[in-house]
Order: sequence, then structure tokens, then C-alpha cells
Amino acid sequence: MFVEFELRDAAAAPDPSQLFSLLAQYADRLGQAAELRELLQAAAEEMRRLTEFDRVLVYQFDADQHGTVVAEVRNERLPSYLNQRFPASDIPRQARELYRTNRLRLIPSASYEAVPIVPALRPDTGQPLDLSYAALRSVSPVHLEYMRNMRTAASFSTSILVDGRLWGLIACHHAEPKGVLFPVRAACDVLTQMLSWQLTARERVAQLASTARRKSLHTDLLTHLGERADWRAALEEMPQPLLELTGAQGVALVEAGEVWQAGVTPKPDQTLGLSAWLDESSGAEPFVSDALAAVYPAAADYA
Repeated sequence: MFVEFELRDAAAAPDPSQLFSLLAQYADRLGQAAELRELLQAAAEEMRRLTEFDRVLVYQFDADQHGTVVAEVRNERLPSYLNQRFPASDIPRQARELYRTNRLRLIPSASYEAVPIVPALRPDTGQPLDLSYAALRSVSPVHLEYMRNMRTAASFSTSILVDGRLWGLIACHHAEPKGVLFPVRAACDVLTQMLSWQLTARERVAQLASTARRKSLHTDLLTHLGERADWRAALEEMPQPLLELTGAQGVALVEAGEVWQAGVTPKPDQTLGLSAWLDESSGAEPFVSDALAAVYPAAADYA
């Protein structure tokens, strides 16, 4: 157990009713946002109103943990990063896990000097003090250098969690050192959780709709196949349900050295080569890849 203390600036302390009003307005905007981009842009704008940072951006991770700036609001003191992409290596796995478990991170000054903990080891356990949930913990010198390279003197970020996974971040940057008082940080945490709930709800609705659509396509496809004596001819007549069911742009049927294809596909001889490779490498097991050329180099010719 540890206790953290911060200097309290009574003159700069926000009016609680003002914070409540901002959050209430944000809740209204969430309910009115029809598109995801509107939802994220509203979060960036309201976060900037709360913190008064020079730039606030929403950063979304993809399946491979690369990040894209999908919403932004700023003044002219800092450049725009909207629509820029950043590699997963920018945020090491350990830091990413910390973002997931500790939703708020504040760095009032990128040029601060870290203060050592005394004693360095806990007298009761002989182990370092676990600061995973500390608001005032220091950060990696590499990250501070990263901030300075971005011309960012101060930063504040909140984690966007969807079903327990790190969906993204709301990141605030300032051109000069700047703190964020505890009541404002708490309000920003609430704002981000409201966004997380909306994203979670929208994902679940989309998943339910997708499941229902796939069941309908599956039923239609099986019905159509059952009505035809030649199932290959049936597929040729009705390829679209199969494409939509699998989320594919192209489909190929290979049998006894013959190829039938629909949609966007490789050439027939390339498909035959892929089919032969699949027989050798995976046999009867399903095979899935989003980087086929990495395991089957011939696919580079039709990537």
C-alpha cells in the first residue's frame, strides 16, 4: 500500500458543476453520433475542453497492434497527426499492458528529473515497490525522448478499453509543461469510460447483426444447393452468398485438376498451384492467412 500526495491549486480548481455540465453535454453528443468517426471526434473535442491541451487525438490499434490517429482537435502550436499510422513497436508490450491496467497517465513535463524511491526495496519483502497503479510513477527515459522529438513538453492519456482489451488511447499533448488536476483527470476518466461503453455496445450490435446475416446466407446457400442435382453448377449460379458468408472478394473451386472461379482471383494456373501446396501443407485441415506470401512465396505474384 502507498499514498500519493499532489500540490493543490485552489485557485485553478474547476467548478464541479462545470465538469458535470461538460460530461452531460458529451453524453448527449454520444447519443446523437450516428457514425464511429463522429463518436471519436466528439471524444477528442470534449477531452480538449476539459484539459485545455494544445492537441488531443484518438489513437486506435488494429489487430497487429499498429496504431492510427482516427480523430484529432488542436490549435496551431503542434502539427497534425490525423490519419497517420505508427508501428506497434512504438508501444512495447509491457507498456501496452500497463495502459490496459492503469487507465490514466500524466507526464506534466518531458524534462523532469526522476526522484528515487527510498528505500529502493521494501523492507518487508525485499522487492521493489509495485507502482503499476501509481499516478505519480516515473516513465521510461526513452519515452521522454520520444516526447521531446515530437515537440511535446507535456502529455496526458486515457485508455479506451473494449471488453477488457486495449482498443486505443485518447492522447493529449502540450507545447509546454502542463499539469492536470485530479478532479479533471477523474472527469476525463469518466468521459473515456463512456466512450468505451459506446464502442462496446456498437461492436456487440454489429456482431449480432453479422451473425444473423451469416445465418441467413448459410440457409439460403444450403437451400439453393439442395434444390440442384449438380452442386458445382449450383455454386456457379449463386457465388455471391458464399463470398459474403466468408467475407471474401474471390472464390475458387478446384476438383480433379479443373478450376472454377468467381470474383477477384488469381489466374487458374496460380490457383492450381496454391491448391497443390495446400494439399501438401495442410491436408484436410482448414488454412487461414492474411499474409500468404510469407508462407507460400508464389503468392507474391498475385498479392
